[in-house]
Amino acid sequence: MGSIKKLLASADLPDRELHHSRMFVDLAENIHIHYREYRLIFSLPEFFEFSDILEKSVQDVRNYLEQNKDYKEQTYPTTLIVAGGRSRQLKYLENSPSSNKSYYLDNKLTIELQDEYVTDEIHIHYRDFRIGLDRKRFRILAENFKKALDNLNTFEKNNSYLRKNHSDRDVKDFNNKEILTENFPYIKNVNVVEIKSYNYPNFPKNWKGDRNFIDRLKKNLASDKKAINIAPIILTKKENDNYFIIDGHHRYLANMEAGKTKIDAILTNLTFKESEKLRLAESNLKQFDIETNNKFGLADFYKSYLGFKLNSFYSSHYSRHMFK
Repeated sequence: MGSIKKLLASADLPDRELHHSRMFVDLAENIHIHYREYRLIFSLPEFFEFSDILEKSVQDVRNYLEQNKDYKEQTYPTTLIVAGGRSRQLKYLENSPSSNKSYYLDNKLTIELQDEYVTDEIHIHYRDFRIGLDRKRFRILAENFKKALDNLNTFEKNNSYLRKNHSDRDVKDFNNKEILTENFPYIKNVNVVEIKSYNYPNFPKNWKGDRNFIDRLKKNLASDKKAINIAPIILTKKENDNYFIIDGHHRYLANMEAGKTKIDAILTNLTFKESEKLRLAESNLKQFDIETNNKFGLADFYKSYLGFKLNSFYSSHYSRHMFK
């Protein structure tokens, strides 16, 4: 989505050929993701990073839709930053040779007529992206590129067009400032051995928890979904080389028993003593859920909301509704 200054070319296309009605992934000399007539090329590290971001983004979008039942497509005038929040929008990819490089066909543009036995007659390679077309549809595309170029030249000859700054282009500043990527508060993968229970120094000794709940959590942790439905635990800032649990003893124990070495956690800048009101609020929500037979599920919602809110997810949505 953008803001159109001038329409340079437009054409109606024939329907896609039927073999462009598929999506599949193949491991060849590298990873290929085929979606309709498009193909993206990845090295294995790039592919896994791409997949992880997609997996987390799917959960973000589903959480957003669950909390905003009235959402309708094509009603927002601009981008609604849901999947990963502002930090994901500005953060460089980490598993490429460098921030503006890719492993395959990095700075190449080629247009090829294929041999007769190849499914798509024309291949257009733009960096590590490929679009495959038959000759008929390629001609429509090429003719409109030519028309768009002619119209762009005419427009620039008769009009001034100065590129303006956009926040999406501030990625260099964002990625060069450690404080922006490691700022409080945020969700971090914390070593289990660094986490302690303040009230139960020999945890889980003398602690009374819900065994059935712990077993359900362990089953989730063992699933292929990577426990994406488990909210992060909430921890104090580091005190005496340890983080103390503000909320999440059940999740902490489930991870320990499942043999996990790290756990997602919201790190606050609070000492355990300073977290007293937060702990009291969470305890009251749990008690309310028990008394109402978990009809409202406010304790779980609180954890989910806090995790996403502190990690700046849905920021555009909140701003939109706050300033309505």
